Amino acid sequence: MTFAQSGASIEEEYIENEKNIEMTLRIEKALSKLTERQRYVVKQVFWEQKSLREIVRELGVHHSTIAQTYAAAIKKLKKLL
Repeated sequence: MTFAQSGASIEEEYIENEKNIEMTLRIEKALSKLTERQRYVVKQVFWEQKSLREIVRELGVHHSTIAQTYAAAIKKLKKLL
């Protein structure tokens, strides 16, 4: 069911769309504040649905390196968002 089919008014739909755009911009800005490696790991986890173990195999680095990178990225994102 789409938002419009739920019985929401045009105004409510517009407001919801604006909120989504604002959140997208905030996320993009926050991601830009991460290091290149942090950004890569976060995108692999959330967009590509990869596990940290898969990223470790792909990059050929130690698991603790990726785990620390991911943890630092999430901590920074929480502060920024």
